[in-house]
Amino acid sequence: MKEQINYPVKYSVQEVSYTNSNGKNIIMGYIISKCFIINSNKLNEKYRVIFPFNDINRYKTGLSKMIIPTYDTDSKFFKFYKIAIVDNIYDTYKDALQEKNEKNESLLIDLNSLKNSYIFSDYYRLKYEYIDNITACNIYEELINIDTEELEISKELKLNKK
Repeated sequence: MKEQINYPVKYSVQEVSYTNSNGKNIIMGYIISKCFIINSNKLNEKYRVIFPFNDINRYKTGLSKMIIPTYDTDSKFFKFYKIAIVDNIYDTYKDALQEKNEKNESLLIDLNSLKNSYIFSDYYRLKYEYIDNITACNIYEELINIDTEELEISKELKLNKK
């Protein structure tokens, strides 16, 4: 890999989602991933980050390669990168674990709150779908952690100025 990395690397919680046939964004779950911090907003304490992998379907098929962000000084944009806004960044995987678990648990709580509005078989189909999605997210997270093992976590958060 040995590409020049010009942005700090930290851990954050990444949403894993897809768009269904009706154009609706479906959240499968949340994973912990290393990310490149593009900038931070001190006022609202949010971070703009680029995750090295951001498409579970392309990743599953082997068509995805790690994104190393580069800034196009001519256009003043990060071309072709999906920039995410996250609330928290972490120095260790373990530090991010509580946020990931809380977000995945909230998906289950949302599902359970719908229990009475679905017929019995639909509720259990959705619950099994939730379990399948979380399992897929956990596998995706493990594979990403292996593929990003060489990315060193930055000791300090020094953002490049444009």
